[in-house]
Amino acid sequence: AHTLLFFGTVTGTLRGEGWLDRMRIAVDWDFADANVPGNPVTTLVGSGVVGFGEPAGLYFENFSVRDSDIDLGTVNRLAPAVVVPGRLAAVGTLDGPMRNVTFRGTARHRDGDRPMSEIEGTVRLDTRATELGVALNVALNPLVFDGIRRGYPSLPTRGSVNGRLQMEGRLSRMQVDADLTGELGDVTASGVVTMMPPRWGAENLVVSFARLDLAALRGAGPTTSLFGDMMVTGSVDTLRAPEGSLQLSLRESRLREWTIDTLFTRVAVADSVITVDTAYTEWKGARAGGSGTLGWARAHTGTMAFSV
Repeated sequence: AHTLLFFGTVTGTLRGEGWLDRMRIAVDWDFADANVPGNPVTTLVGSGVVGFGEPAGLYFENFSVRDSDIDLGTVNRLAPAVVVPGRLAAVGTLDGPMRNVTFRGTARHRDGDRPMSEIEGTVRLDTRATELGVALNVALNPLVFDGIRRGYPSLPTRGSVNGRLQMEGRLSRMQVDADLTGELGDVTASGVVTMMPPRWGAENLVVSFARLDLAALRGAGPTTSLFGDMMVTGSVDTLRAPEGSLQLSLRESRLREWTIDTLFTRVAVADSVITVDTAYTEWKGARAGGSGTLGWARAHTGTMAFSV
């Protein structure tokens, strides 16, 4: 039926009993996906209750996945927002309809010979609408940026992160709570974000950080060790100038060999003009401050005033 969402060849064994709308089965299957170039094979070993019906199509009820080797090209066909290539090995349970399914367990991702990433916890993917819905509460053990780089080629961050990540919503408005640590430093974040490249955004996003290394975060530039807090609301898009506001506060921090005792700034961006409401910094007994406006692009200008 068209609600099965799959087209290809299945080999292996199936044992089951019940009616089509609710069957208890045990499978050991290899599925060659004819809708993905190269007909990649996904392997699944598991048992539990499945059913078929309108309008949900295929659904799972406490279906135990004992072993799997999943081609992410097949996952991308079902959920186009999943852009990371490679393969996924998952062990856990599935519940709910295929287009709004919840997985509880452990999943390991590998893309060829690149480093492996692992998550453990609960993930729900809602693909019923054109925009992906997500609800997750997972531990990253770890997430390695080089391992997912092919899916996000514009992501420059180096190293890996461990910690807890919670997300709920759709890509245009996602509540995020994170507590992460890695080469980039220690970061906690809470707020609403937009993740629809090339459009990115935030709403009342509060970020606290320690040992923050901008070289690891940006993949280039001088090393830093920053301690402080940031609040940001706004959006950025490659097709237009950013809009929004940012408040940044630093405690004793280091930028290459320069030690900063204190830094505070409050900035807003609108109509391609950056307004610096307040900015001051202290280091080694000296102090500097400033305020004014700056043009974001060449056609826009502003005036800044500084005091030392």
